[in-house]
Amino acid sequence: MKKPLTSVAPRRFKHWAYLNEEGKKQFGDVFPKGEVPVVSMIPFQEGFYLVYHEEMAPDQVELLLTKIADKFKATKEDVRIQMKEDRIPLRVILTNGSGTNGLAQFI
Repeated sequence: MKKPLTSVAPRRFKHWAYLNEEGKKQFGDVFPKGEVPVVSMIPFQEGFYLVYHEEMAPDQVELLLTKIADKFKATKEDVRIQMKEDRIPLRVILTNGSGTNGLAQFI
């Protein structure tokens, strides 16, 4: 059995991005509810969110690693290392918004 990518304390506030139809075509098998845990609900200026893999189930992580490895002709372990170091970006064009359970931050 593989070790989790990281073991961190649960976040106080969670953030997620909602996959749009194109995003669901590409990643709906990984995120069947269409919600992707992200580091921040505000995307980077470059047009992407960073996936917060610590809130993903182990089978979701493995499926995402497989999809990315296949797409880029890389090994799953290389993708796993990259995910640990830099996270995986999710393009904003594959989403139709984001959310958080920490709205008190905005008051």
